[in-house]
Amino acid sequence: MEHFRRDKFRLGAPSSTSWTWSEQMSMVKYSQAPITESLLPLDEDNNRLAIECYVSIMRYMGDYGGNNGGGEVEAVYTLLRNCHGSPPLRDELYCQMMKQTTNNSKTAQRGWRLFTILSAYFTCSEELQPYLFKYLESAAYDKRRAYHGTALVTLQNLRKTFKYGGRRNVPSVEEITAITAGRNAKRQIFRLPGGTQRVLNVKGSTVVKDIIEEMCGLLNISRVEEREEFSIYCIVEGDTFTMPLMKEEYVLDVTTELYKNEQVSMVLVKIITTSSFSRGRGVYCGMEK
Repeated sequence: MEHFRRDKFRLGAPSSTSWTWSEQMSMVKYSQAPITESLLPLDEDNNRLAIECYVSIMRYMGDYGGNNGGGEVEAVYTLLRNCHGSPPLRDELYCQMMKQTTNNSKTAQRGWRLFTILSAYFTCSEELQPYLFKYLESAAYDKRRAYHGTALVTLQNLRKTFKYGGRRNVPSVEEITAITAGRNAKRQIFRLPGGTQRVLNVKGSTVVKDIIEEMCGLLNISRVEEREEFSIYCIVEGDTFTMPLMKEEYVLDVTTELYKNEQVSMVLVKIITTSSFSRGRGVYCGMEK
């Protein structure tokens, strides 16, 4: 990040009389004061949104206005909304997150938990990518750091985002509340062949392919070709038509969208996998709410 900020952060030239090392270092470490302009050069509209994002980060972390109940949910929605509507803000947001989780002995825990949410949604530019990954890897692989476990989740989420494109639906209030409390996985009941059930952990970055792989592991199915035969169907009671989910779809995107709909919120929701080992033989696997 040192090299990236030299080129991109709002700093004067080294020969400028207004430029100091103290000001430069303050750009990339935790601060309890809101910023007055974006960290990266942005146009006027995005600069305004960047300031709003920074305040939202501070609200979530408890550095601005205290930890009022429910404030973290609105903060997350503001960040996701702003960056979804303006891709240039995504680099700015990640720079802000790196700043607020650096040299922070007060609210770093909440900052890293917020980081896990955001990294499941947005990629960054090719220019920032090596610096962002280096920052996350340094925090995740150093077990002496207090939050290396949460940093590892963030790193894994970001890798998934670059691979699958990131989540498309906003997280539910329940998901944000759980992550804020330190729970980064939702327990789901899955039905296996023969009517048996297993409880699997579904994380924010879990995609359909991950579920299929874990299911096949429980069934001792190791051949790649055979695993490729499986699909997952999301069936809502009363619906007469359904289609298999794409393997790169995020599981919580699917279930959250269903649970938001009043028409299905009170009915049993199942995700069913069908395939066959041989002609005429079916294998069924389902999930219920």
